[in-house]
Amino acid sequence: MASDRPELGNPKLTVVTEGNGPDTGISFGLKSSVSGGKSARFTFSRGWAHLANVVYFSGLARAYEHAPVALVYPLVRSSPLFIAIWGTLFFGQNLPPIAWLGIGISVLGLLVMASSAQQGSDRRAFRWAMLAMLATSVYSLSDKAATEHIPSFMGLVGFLSVGYLASWISMTLRMHRHTRSWVPAQRIDLASLALGGTCIGLAYALVIHAMRQLPAAEVVSYTNAGIVLAAVLSIFLFNDKVGWQKRIMGVVIITSGLGVLAMR
Repeated sequence: MASDRPELGNPKLTVVTEGNGPDTGISFGLKSSVSGGKSARFTFSRGWAHLANVVYFSGLARAYEHAPVALVYPLVRSSPLFIAIWGTLFFGQNLPPIAWLGIGISVLGLLVMASSAQQGSDRRAFRWAMLAMLATSVYSLSDKAATEHIPSFMGLVGFLSVGYLASWISMTLRMHRHTRSWVPAQRIDLASLALGGTCIGLAYALVIHAMRQLPAAEVVSYTNAGIVLAAVLSIFLFNDKVGWQKRIMGVVIITSGLGVLAMR
């Protein structure tokens, strides 16, 4: 796919190293013909994105040690508010008031949903969840900045693959430090692992692809519709009734916030 900004170049890896053929996406964004200051900005954005991704998974893992997923994950997914703030302060993004309202309402819904599992949770979980949330805001904006230099969708997939590889190495080292083993105690079959990894990678590639057209805070807010779906399925399909009233209330508030955001 050709870029509408040819001065940014096309990230690619070709068998023949000369010429200006079409961007095949084969390199998955690992090599770039971006030059000069733009190349430096791309490297800077890529570095921050991968580092924040490592911090995100580390913080998330530590938070899960002290509290259930039902508390930790909604807190971590409250990041759109920080993404909007950082985008305004450091990237000159100007969100209309209705977008701020929609994001604020949806974040309120996430906090209500998280409160359904607050009882008995270790306070240390909040500290690690906040770290993961801040890391999410950093890698979301860094990913958006990096997309300016990656015109193809397959380039985005490769860009993310490098970040996930760095996170996997970090988590593997952490596991070995605690267990003295390189292999997890509970293994997942290869087919499930491949399917899950492919779905996660392609899903987030679509997310940052959408950031080409929309502000990062709005795109990440829309992805929280997945939490709404998961909550509804867990209550009505899997009969998980723990804290269901607050979770339903959170679902309604999040959905209302996304509806407001869609009106902008």
